[in-house]
Amino acid sequence: MPRRSPRIVIDARPSGPAGALAVARVRGISVLERLVEQSRGLGCEPVVIDAPLEDHARLRGFVAEFDTGRYQFTSGERPPDGVVLRTDRLYDPSRLRRAVRAGRDPETAVIWRLDTPQGLAGAEQELVRRQSYQPLGRYWALAPARALARALAPTPVRPNALTLAAGGLMLVAAAMVAFIAPGIGVQSAVALALAAALVLDTADGHLARLQGTASEFGRWLDAYLDELADMALHAAIAWGAFVRDGQHSWLLLGMLYAMGKYQFVVATAESTRDGLDGDEARDDRGDQDSEAIVPPSALELTDRDLSEFGARATDQCATNLSLRERSDAERPGEGEQPHASAQRLQPDAPRPTSPRGRGDKPAPSPTQGSASGRQHKGGGDKDTRSALRGRHAAPFQAQLAAAIRLVGHADIRWHLWIILAAIGRLDGALAVYALYFPVRALAVAVKKGVRRA
Repeated sequence: MPRRSPRIVIDARPSGPAGALAVARVRGISVLERLVEQSRGLGCEPVVIDAPLEDHARLRGFVAEFDTGRYQFTSGERPPDGVVLRTDRLYDPSRLRRAVRAGRDPETAVIWRLDTPQGLAGAEQELVRRQSYQPLGRYWALAPARALARALAPTPVRPNALTLAAGGLMLVAAAMVAFIAPGIGVQSAVALALAAALVLDTADGHLARLQGTASEFGRWLDAYLDELADMALHAAIAWGAFVRDGQHSWLLLGMLYAMGKYQFVVATAESTRDGLDGDEARDDRGDQDSEAIVPPSALELTDRDLSEFGARATDQCATNLSLRERSDAERPGEGEQPHASAQRLQPDAPRPTSPRGRGDKPAPSPTQGSASGRQHKGGGDKDTRSALRGRHAAPFQAQLAAAIRLVGHADIRWHLWIILAAIGRLDGALAVYALYFPVRALAVAVKKGVRRA
């Protein structure tokens, strides 16, 4: 017998300094639109949108291109067994789906809170960071990092302490590589220190979200210490190899790595500000404290009007959920996300009337371009659908470019350090990346020059 699915309620009442958070735009999409799409994928419809009566007309404009017969606006009247999704939260769609199916609190699926001082300012950066999720670390580092974050959440320990601890372990590993003669014990200690640093670097972001203590300083400190540890480790590798072999070529490789990495960081930072090659820097930076997000538009929808609350709605919700579970294997894998540059948050002002005559519907801003343009009819995010199709139809050149970027991904490099440290061949990483980053920096500079010409 199909399981009974709960009814979904979107609480659109939370407000921020600029007004209702339901209409706040994150990466070109209002919070309400995002929640509506996520609720459609939970296998239970229709959906209740609870908002003050005076806001109903405006909010209808944000769901006008959906089939509004599937939703009902109320003011304080909610189903007693409803699962409440708040517009001052951002949720991970896959975790939210699992939480609803298991009867858990949707708060367990929250990835960002908008009711904090850095809420809206940091939300967009958080979603962008999650596009560069760990391709390898997710399989082993994520579980202990989450457990550590949950254990520390009620304590006075703050995320910056974990960030400093991760950086400290990296510097200790670098010191061992540079000044201690290689051997099985030293190799094992270096590999373990690098692995522990990866777990801590993953846990700091999770702890920040659980405590609501994310800050611009924390993000800066994380990036700064990562780069410092990166440079220190490769300098230590160069010095240790020179002491071992007596060949000055290792010192030259160390200098070449430092120059190439610096040029790469500068080139990608400039390109990102100019709207070019934004993915280059994200591929290098990685972001170990992130999780993958399933594009909300990848979730499906079934027809049901809100007036059919009751037996028919319950039966249909259960049927939809069963069908959706059987089709999970056919849906794009979790963590797939189109590469798009971060969009600036736009003030929530009334938009001009669209060609379809829906004056309350937000129109895409000129800065959004195709990266965040949305098309709800027929499946949702056009950029997401194009990216999903493009994975199968991409030409060889695009696949090669993606593979080259992956080699420089922070998570890939971190795992390479761990493996090579365990076998005592960290100098292999120096040899590879002393060539890799200068070539990448030159490629970015040439591409920028060609586009500017």
